[in-house]
Amino acid sequence: SFDTELLRLLRAGRLVDAMRHVDLVFLVTLFAGAAAGIAFFSRVVPVELMVRELPEIMFGLFFGVIAAATATMLRRHGLPHGFDWLWLALGVAAGVSLALLTPVDTPNEIWFLFLCGLIVAVAAMMPGLSAALMLLVLGKYATTIEAVARVDFEYLAPFIAGAILGAVALSRVLSALLAHHAQPLMLAATGIMGGSLLAVWPFQHREFIEIGGTRHLVATRAYLPETFDTGVLIGLAAMIAGAAAYRLLQRIAAPDGGTAGPRPAA
Repeated sequence: SFDTELLRLLRAGRLVDAMRHVDLVFLVTLFAGAAAGIAFFSRVVPVELMVRELPEIMFGLFFGVIAAATATMLRRHGLPHGFDWLWLALGVAAGVSLALLTPVDTPNEIWFLFLCGLIVAVAAMMPGLSAALMLLVLGKYATTIEAVARVDFEYLAPFIAGAILGAVALSRVLSALLAHHAQPLMLAATGIMGGSLLAVWPFQHREFIEIGGTRHLVATRAYLPETFDTGVLIGLAAMIAGAAAYRLLQRIAAPDGGTAGPRPAA
């Protein structure tokens, strides 16, 4: 609704009508919740530190939430038929490619942060896709949370600019695609989620280097556990807890047991 009609109402001084046109109460409530969540998980419960120090638990939770969301998306839209399988396969290929090809240590250049913001905005607007998942795949989840905690404007400014551009410029495109090509788009999004699970697989050999007294992740290599030691059991328990938490939120959002559950979120 950020369109020429909004500009017309503002030019005419009809502020109340302008606020109603963009449903300002909804937007303010939504973004206030997002800001509160970001503040809580950056200052009270430091997710950035937990991702670095307790990766099996944190990535296990992410994996469980996203896996449950992917299953919900498939159940909501049904298994594809005929040519629709191609859209699901393309989504899976895109998700796996993102997980495999994106380097662990991605740049903090302005252009890349701007691109991250744009991608996150699109993911946030797409039913089922997770902005947190996209940040994880892009290697910027913990870094972004840390930047918010430090109020690092040099990092946040291009990121927010990309998010605003993505939300304003691409919302109409996504709206049109969902109106006319919902099934292919949702199957592709579901495939991306499923393929990207590789990026949040909790069992990985991680290599760190220490720079300025802080450990930085430089490489990961996924593996399948061969023994069920304490770390593996904790990771599996976290995966189950993540899936259960998503299912609980889904029941709260749709008490009748419907499929209109929440999007995966961090």
